[in-house]
Parts: sequence; structure tokens; C-alpha cells
Amino acid sequence: MAVLGASGVVWTLVVDVPRIKGAGVDPGFPYRFQVYVLDTIVCFLCLVFLAKAGAALWHLDRKGLWLSNAVLGFEIIWYLVGSGLSVGLLMGNGQLKLIGSSMIAASGDGEIAIAPQVLTGYPVIAMVITNIAFRKLAVSPKV
Repeated sequence: MAVLGASGVVWTLVVDVPRIKGAGVDPGFPYRFQVYVLDTIVCFLCLVFLAKAGAALWHLDRKGLWLSNAVLGFEIIWYLVGSGLSVGLLMGNGQLKLIGSSMIAASGDGEIAIAPQVLTGYPVIAMVITNIAFRKLAVSPKV
């Protein structure tokens, strides 16, 4: 999964960032690029920690399970807070409304990477499956 996610980050850097930056600043979404960069950085950091968790899980190390749950839980919270915050800010005036509109506009950029996660509930499903598999594998005799 880390390799797949890393390919999404490369796509972002090679295709999305130049396209978004080249479009110029839209007065309706003045912080779109900054929000998109922040989302990309957070995504990349999640990938790094998930790769570390995966390596530890491969060896059935309990730290890997803890780290995996922490990162996947963070991804769920990040999505929910970001979605709620962007809609909430739209109801404000002036600068708050511009930040909210920029967050919504940025969420549409690079949707190819985010949509499958949202549609499948990837972080929740991955957390459940990882915990079940870890319990089953950790108690079974090692071959």
C-alpha cells in the first residue's frame, strides 16, 4: 500500500501541483494551493508511518499494530474534521468563507487518490482487518 500511495504522491508532484499552480489564484478560492499542499504533506507522512507500521506488522510486532491503528485513526479524524470544518467555514463571513471554499476546491484536486478511500471506507476497513488478522496470527504457532 505504501508503494501505491507513494505513486499517488509522485503523481501529485508531477501532474497536480503544476496544473493547480499554473491555473493561477482564483479569487473565490485564494488558499486552494496551500490547502492542497498541506493535504499532500499529511498524506505523505501517513504513508511513511504506515510503511513503518507494515514492516513491524510483518514481524508480528505489537508496536506495528499500535502504529497502524494510530495512523488509520488519524486518517479518519483528519477526513471528518476537514470535511466538517470546510462546510462550517463556508457559513462564516469574509476570510473564513474564503478558507472554507478553498478547502472544498482543494479536496476536488487529486480526487483520483482520495475517492477510492472515501468510497470504500479504507481506513476503517483496514483497521478492522488488521486487528483481526494480528490477533489470529499472533496467537497461532510460528512455522
